[in-house]
Order: sequence, then C-alpha cells, then structure tokens
Amino acid sequence: MAKVVSFLRRLRRELAAKEDRDVTILEVAQAVGLSRNRLTALELGQFDRISNDELTSLSAYYSPRLGRTILINNMFEIDPNHRWVSELQLA
Repeated sequence: MAKVVSFLRRLRRELAAKEDRDVTILEVAQAVGLSRNRLTALELGQFDRISNDELTSLSAYYSPRLGRTILINNMFEIDPNHRWVSELQLA
C-alpha cells in the first residue's frame, strides 16, 4: 500500500473553523454517501483504492462550503518515498 498523506481531516477541520461548529466525520460521510468507517480510512490514508465517485463527492461537498475549488491534490498526496499519485488505483 502506498503511503498516502490525506488532507481530508484538515479540510474537515478547516470547515469546522469557518462555520464555527464541530463538523463530524458522520455528518460529512452521510452528506457524501460514504460510511463513517470509509471516510475515517480515507482521512487516515488507509486505503488501496478510491473511486472517482468518492473523489467527486468529496470535492463537491467541500468546494462550495470552503469557497474554493478542492482538487485531488488538495485531498491527497503520495509520500515521495513510495508511489506517485498516478499509481493509485482509481476504481
């Protein structure tokens, strides 16, 4: 498994600060159609695959709420000592 550095938790915390309230994993997961466990794994970078639908849903959720376009590079980064983002298996 590639060492994936996830910025999803940072995005969720940024949203919480902007809205001045707690934004839970469960709230985001339900809004984007993921299980809480799946979103937790994505936030922790503990996954081998991520679908285009998951990426699109997460971007669509965070972009308008944070007032900027959230691209894949704003959500994940591959540790340069491991594999590049192009080697991630998109399902």
